Amino acid sequence: MLVEGVVDFISACDVEEIGGNNNLDARTEVFVSSQVTHYGAVIGMIVARTQPAAEKAAELVEVTYADPDTPPRFSIQEAIDQGDVGNPNTQTRGDVEVGLASADHVIEGQVHHDSQFSFPMETHSCNVSPAENNSIHVIAASQSPADVRNALVNVLGMPANRIIAENKRCGGGFGCKVRSATRFAAAVAVAREIEPQSDLR
Repeated sequence: MLVEGVVDFISACDVEEIGGNNNLDARTEVFVSSQVTHYGAVIGMIVARTQPAAEKAAELVEVTYADPDTPPRFSIQEAIDQGDVGNPNTQTRGDVEVGLASADHVIEGQVHHDSQFSFPMETHSCNVSPAENNSIHVIAASQSPADVRNALVNVLGMPANRIIAENKRCGGGFGCKVRSATRFAAAVAVAREIEPQSDLR
C-alpha cells in the first residue's frame, strides 16, 4: 500500500470469497458488487491500523462510473412516474368508498414532505476481536445485537453460536441504529478475517 499503516482495501469480491456479500437479506449488500443505485452507496473499505492512515488512503481512492442504463431519478415523484417504486404502502381503515360517498364535503389533494435524516450523537463504530473456540466477539454501536449477529452469519458463513454480539448503552439512537449498524459490523468482521492477528476498529 502507498500509505504507511494501511493494510488493505476490501470490496464485494473479498466478501464473496469469505462467505457472502448479503448483509441481512438478498436486497442489501455490504459493498456494491455491480451497480451503484443511490448516493452514498458503499463500494469498499480501507483497512488501516490508525484512523489518520485510513482517511489519508481514502482520499486517494478513485472511482470511475459508467453511464447508467436509465436516466437517474432525483426525486421520489420521478421514481413513481417511471414505475420504479415497488410495493407502495397504502393504509386504509374501514370502507373508504362508502365513507367518501356519505361525506358532506370531500377535499382532494396531495401531501408531500421531504426525506427524514437521523443524526445520532454517536457515530457508527464497531470492534471485532477473536474469542475462544474459534469464535468472534463483536461490540457494535447498534440497538439490535441480534441483527448484527445475523449479518455476520451471512457474510462470514459462520454458525451463529460462534458469534458473540454485544452492545454498550446506546442512548439517542432513535431507531436509526437498528439495522444500519449491521453493514459496518459486517465490513469490520471481514477485515478481521483478512487481518486476524489484531483488533480492528
